[in-house]
Amino acid sequence: IESATKQLDRSHPEAIAPTLAAALKDIDSLIQNVGSWNGDAIQRESALHELRVKRAQLNEALALALNVQMRAQLAADRDDALVDHPVRLSSDITAAQDIELQVRITATPAKALRLISYDVDTTFHSHAHANIFSPSGDKQPGMPFPHEGDYEHGARINVPASAKPTMPYFYRKSIEQPFYDLSDAELRNAPTTPPIITATFHLSYDGADFDVTAPALGVHTYADGSTSVQPVQIVPPISIASAPIATVLPLGTPTLNITTTLRTASSTNAKVSLETPPSWTLDPPPAPTTVNGNQSSIEFTAHPPASYSGEQLFHISAKTPDNHEYTEGYRGIGYAGLPATNAYTPAVTRIVPVHLKLPAKRRIGYLPGTGDAIPEALASIGLTPQILTIADLTSDKLKQFDTVILGVRTYAAHPDLHGAPTQALLDYAKAGGNVVVQYQTAEFTGDDAPYPLTLGRDAEKVVDENDPVQLLTPGAARSRSSAAGRTAAKKTAPNSSYYLLTTPNRLTSADFDGWVEERGHGFLRSWDARYTALTETHDPGASAEGVQPEEPQKGGLVTTQLGSGRWTYLAFAVYRQLPEAVPGAYRLFVNLLQK
Repeated sequence: IESATKQLDRSHPEAIAPTLAAALKDIDSLIQNVGSWNGDAIQRESALHELRVKRAQLNEALALALNVQMRAQLAADRDDALVDHPVRLSSDITAAQDIELQVRITATPAKALRLISYDVDTTFHSHAHANIFSPSGDKQPGMPFPHEGDYEHGARINVPASAKPTMPYFYRKSIEQPFYDLSDAELRNAPTTPPIITATFHLSYDGADFDVTAPALGVHTYADGSTSVQPVQIVPPISIASAPIATVLPLGTPTLNITTTLRTASSTNAKVSLETPPSWTLDPPPAPTTVNGNQSSIEFTAHPPASYSGEQLFHISAKTPDNHEYTEGYRGIGYAGLPATNAYTPAVTRIVPVHLKLPAKRRIGYLPGTGDAIPEALASIGLTPQILTIADLTSDKLKQFDTVILGVRTYAAHPDLHGAPTQALLDYAKAGGNVVVQYQTAEFTGDDAPYPLTLGRDAEKVVDENDPVQLLTPGAARSRSSAAGRTAAKKTAPNSSYYLLTTPNRLTSADFDGWVEERGHGFLRSWDARYTALTETHDPGASAEGVQPEEPQKGGLVTTQLGSGRWTYLAFAVYRQLPEAVPGAYRLFVNLLQK
């Protein structure tokens, strides 16, 4: 190994292949000898562990030195070129399906390289069930590679009906569970669930045996429509989803629309059923509905009874002719270039009743930030916002809205939001508009606000979603920015900002019950006396563990009258609460949609 390291010429790595092969043969001999040693078992196993790690490294190094490359992918037919044409078939396959795999291995140069054997392994049965064939029929195990040449082979694989869908090996029952359960404890600390189909070529070079393995690949489609080549995954033949997943329903609302989306294999039929809570009715009535084809959507209109309370659940299911019932759907998650997976979600719509009055003025503009679903949540209660871009932040375009909302981390997502676009927002507020700025990160500064303020960092957050929240009275809502600021605040008469806590919904501390994950972060550290803080909350600490109570955090909801309009900063994590149908978060957010 030391000799190979010294001799390495990066322009000609194949020159050290004989040295690496010699090291590989030596280490195989060492592993055999140490494995038969009858001495101390702990010493033996420790030595074997180190040798096996080094053996894997040498296997990889020899393959790299010989430029051995391998690719396995799903194919529509055997005649398709393997490397020169893009993958056409989806990485999602179903149980009881016959698939064909094309495998190509190349080496440059390939002199003295021989193929010992090749096989295909799956997690649902042994490689003996894979029918391996050679398209050309003349390249068999033991034959040398042609110079600058390649081997190409294929395998027909039957995925049994009993094969389970491919899922992450870690999961949690709800977002409130602070740890993951494992479906397979042996995979603990593995980065992903292992590929379900792998192809391996067993090779020999200069008397040293080594392997090259590749997962079977197909095209994975992400939720945003982008694609990338990813390992094959097994999916159920039926994917059923319900929308909305969770929503509030203002009491007195006569109807709620529920959309069921069904994706099936092209040859699969399914009957869809919807189970309603007691006393609810559906239009059309909840009778099984047969759907065919790749994707179908069914819309139901739910009618609530005159009175009801508590969470209401609608369960959607699909049954195939062979009496298999499916109650969840999947979607591709992640980003192109990263290991992909499918996320599974039960086909359930959860409805939470809420006493909610909506604002009279409902023309809302929304500039998205990163990763929040507030526009969809507002649309579910009849407040559909218009999605904005930076180019829309001009005086002419802004004046058509009653309220303009900035999504979470907008200044991080849109560096060009600083300057003229922000000034247009401030001018819009001065002219009578209403601006609501949600949680921001360090990119947001006092220059982006109407009056001086500083954004908190690690200390200004409240992590326990159960911590009490106090609604501040006028005397309790003074600035804590500086001595001068506090003096100025004492001279400032109470303004009209407190109506945000009472109109159109009278808020109480109970509106902060049932929150999930956290209270919020990105609370303000300090602010000018012309702002009014409307809430106070803090983590209480843990005396038994020596953790002191947190300093009171009043920078979670800070607002100011600006000209004839209003500007508000909201650090509370409503972007987590609204998609989870937390009633109080809706009542709070709706109150902010007024100047």
